Amino acid sequence: MISVTTTQPPRLLAVDTMRFLAIIAVIIIHTCPFRDLTLEHDARQYNLLGVFLNQLARFGVPFFFTISGYFWGLKVRGGTPVVSILAQTAKRLLLVLVAASVIYALPYNITAIFEYGALGPIKVWNWHLHDLASNPERILFEATNQHLWFLIALLWAVAIATVFVYFRRVRYLVAVAVILYVFGILALAYEKTPVGIAFPFYTLQGPFFSTLFFVTGYILSGYPPQAKWLRLGVVFTLAGFAIHFSEAFLLWKWWQIRPFHHYLFGTVLIGLGVSMITLSDPPALRIKVLAKAGRYTLGIYVIHYIFVDWLLPVNAVVTHPAWEIGRVFLILGLALVVAQWMSKYKVLRKLVT
Repeated sequence: MISVTTTQPPRLLAVDTMRFLAIIAVIIIHTCPFRDLTLEHDARQYNLLGVFLNQLARFGVPFFFTISGYFWGLKVRGGTPVVSILAQTAKRLLLVLVAASVIYALPYNITAIFEYGALGPIKVWNWHLHDLASNPERILFEATNQHLWFLIALLWAVAIATVFVYFRRVRYLVAVAVILYVFGILALAYEKTPVGIAFPFYTLQGPFFSTLFFVTGYILSGYPPQAKWLRLGVVFTLAGFAIHFSEAFLLWKWWQIRPFHHYLFGTVLIGLGVSMITLSDPPALRIKVLAKAGRYTLGIYVIHYIFVDWLLPVNAVVTHPAWEIGRVFLILGLALVVAQWMSKYKVLRKLVT
């Protein structure tokens, strides 16, 4: 969603194309097409198409974390002091985070009028502020809207990587990243299994998952991309999805854990594989029109949740399969148009590109 350096090497069309495909995946996750909530009252019944699309889209966020680590690594290996990069990165991330937090702290949900009357937007806004006031710790990990957790998790990953790279303890960095990931999995997806860990914190947020993907990208930055990365990336990606879907099925079959997972053990290979495919710069991903749109991925990420909320009243009355897919691309298109408009103004450009 956001590259963590302020100065980047020449753009790769494949990277921008994959960014665009990955933000579509994120919107799919947030809109949940083909999920049937009436079925899900029974923990053993799910719309298989909804499960498949949701879990297939899980390549998006791992890719964003990994590619951020890769470009961060290029900057570090290029000789820029790692502490300086941290300062630049923190400044950039916090700028976007604060701006986005302000947006989502406003009464933006105008379509609440249809559900709650003329004062609907104010009512929803008041409930939202009351919820944040009642749970102030949420602001530390997801700011004023749940999807903003990504920026905070990315900042955690950059900070942790900076400390270990500064002291030249990369092996320890890898070990810490693996430990955080395993702990996060056992306390989230595997919590209700015999090996699960009861932990009073939602491990999706914070450094638990972002660090390993970010460190993977950093390690990749130490090697020049090669043509064989495409083949290896495809193998890793297919293996990752095979393991991920197998885990999701077994967790559902044996422990009735709902099959909508953010991360599983196989997800690590998915993030690595998709990143290697992208960095090999295959012709199939050099799609200029998608790459051009991919430059606005940050803006789409920041803005799209406004339209997710705006369309909730429509979701309640329209159940046609065409709408399930159509709203994903409607939200994408609306967010892209707004991001492109914002990019025309210097004061807003850093928030969207």
